[in-house]
Amino acid sequence: MEPCRKRLWYSVELIYCGRNNPCVTIFQSQRQSQHLRTAYDYTDIGFHYGVRPVSGRLTTHVLDLSSGEPAAGLRIELFRADTQRELLGAAHTNADGRCDAPLLEGDAFKSGLYELDFHAGAWLAERQEPAPDFLDVIPIRFRITDTDRHYHVPLLLSAYGYSTYRGS
Repeated sequence: MEPCRKRLWYSVELIYCGRNNPCVTIFQSQRQSQHLRTAYDYTDIGFHYGVRPVSGRLTTHVLDLSSGEPAAGLRIELFRADTQRELLGAAHTNADGRCDAPLLEGDAFKSGLYELDFHAGAWLAERQEPAPDFLDVIPIRFRITDTDRHYHVPLLLSAYGYSTYRGS
């Protein structure tokens, strides 16, 4: 029997479904594949055993519009900005222009005002000759209101401009 290919993300790693149904491994990470050894649907099994989908998260990616390629190695800092700026973490984009893990998830993913600082000037200076002397740190300030949703904040970057939007 072919494994079920339905993609839902749960916050547990292992569920045992009984004697006639072998263990079902369900990974928390969205980048790991999931397989069933039975014909049961993940939703039926998950909700039967009280498993709920993983709550919301914050992700980003950066694309270099001048080359048409991902912006690998760009530094990103995440701040909570409700009353004063509080640094929550930092990451660098991978070869795909994305961070290896969500910037914010789980119990840390709360409603509020946040800011992503993209260190575009340093990244552009390392890659372009002559180095453009226009953009430095690009701040994008946004509000999270629904902690059950996925917030994706991409950056489309060139040496003299940028754009962003609420992605999916």
